Amino acid sequence: MGEWFVTDLADSAYAVQCNPEDYFIGFRCRPGVQFATDTLLRVVRHCHLDDSIKILSYLEECTSINQDVIEALEVLAKTSSVADSARLLGISERSLERHLQRHTDRSPCYWRNLARVRRAGAELAHTSSLSTLAANHGYADQAHMSRAFKQWFGHSPNVLRNDPALLAALSNSGY
Repeated sequence: MGEWFVTDLADSAYAVQCNPEDYFIGFRCRPGVQFATDTLLRVVRHCHLDDSIKILSYLEECTSINQDVIEALEVLAKTSSVADSARLLGISERSLERHLQRHTDRSPCYWRNLARVRRAGAELAHTSSLSTLAANHGYADQAHMSRAFKQWFGHSPNVLRNDPALLAALSNSGY
């Protein structure tokens, strides 16, 4: 049957120690999703890892989405500052900070930085100059962007650019 667990949101890439015969399947949820974790783990523990239809059904039953969080994150992803995001949402910066901290355990700056590095990562294959890519996404310089890539993705932009599998993963949808 396998072992089931729910992990907290990671703040950066990390390695997982495992055996060569270990098999993993994961489900990444949108930011703002709330889990009935105990209920979810109780119902999925009898599922086979390959029964994704049943697992997805249980996930849907045991989660809820806060639409205010989704809206706030969408605005943060498209604006250049937290202040601009708060203004567009019609709330104060402090209210935005409290709201996201309460529902995601992360600050607006966290989500804005993640959206920025994901946008830059998605364009990595289509931009020849890393300094131009950095400038286009609001990084002070190429080194600043490279540090962000290493923090969030675990690799430098050059390593990601030269690995087709990693490059493809950067273009996946998600926050």
